[in-house]
Amino acid sequence: MKPPHCLNLTLALLLSAVCAAEDDCWCQRPRRNPDVQESVRDAPRDAAAPERIMTAQRLVESSRPTFRWEPSEAARDWQFIVLHHSATASGSVESIHREHGQRKDRYGNNWLGIGYHFVIGNGSGMEDGEISPTFRWKGQIHGAHSGSTTHNATGIGICVIGNFENHPPSERQLTALTELLIALSRNYNIPESRIIPHSVVRATACPGSKFPLKELLQRIKSES
Repeated sequence: MKPPHCLNLTLALLLSAVCAAEDDCWCQRPRRNPDVQESVRDAPRDAAAPERIMTAQRLVESSRPTFRWEPSEAARDWQFIVLHHSATASGSVESIHREHGQRKDRYGNNWLGIGYHFVIGNGSGMEDGEISPTFRWKGQIHGAHSGSTTHNATGIGICVIGNFENHPPSERQLTALTELLIALSRNYNIPESRIIPHSVVRATACPGSKFPLKELLQRIKSES
C-alpha cells in the first residue's frame, strides 16, 4: 500500500488534470459566501429606476420632429418622392379623384381614384399652400402617378396644383412643399437624390419648366 502522502499527491494530480480539461470545473469556482449573497439579495431596490427610464424615453420621443401626416396603416418601404404639377389652373383632391376615377389601367380596369399621395393647393379649389393627404397615403397604397411600376410602388407622389409651364408655384406652395418634403425624407429615410421630378421617370414636361427644383432642394438643405 502506498503511503498516505503519496495518495494525496495522486489525488491532487487527478483533480488538476480534470480541471484543465473543462472551462467551468467545480474546483475552479469561487466558494460562495452566504453572508455576501444574503446582503445582495436583501438589498432594497431602487423604486425610482423605472420612472427614470420612462422619463428618458419620453425625452427621446419628444426630441423627434413631429410628423403631421401619420398614416393609419403600417408604412410601405418608400424609396422615392416624385414631384408633379396638375397642369391646370385650379384643382383639389376631390376634383382629381373624380377625373382619375374615370381612367383605366393597361388591363382595362378603372383606377381606384386619385393617383397621388398628397396634393398641395393654390387657392383655387383648395387653400393656397394647403397640404392634403389622399386615401392612398392614409392607407399606404401604391401610387398611380409616374408611369413606372417601381416608382408607383415605392414612390410617394406629390401633386402641386397649377400649370408650371406658365408660372412658378406660389410662395405658400413652396413653403408647404418644403415642409412636407423635409418631414417625409426624415421619417422614411429618403435621401435628397431620390426627391425627383416626374420628368426623370418618364418623358414628360411635368412638373413644368418653371418649377424651381434647385431652389426647392436648397431650401430643404438650409432648413433640415
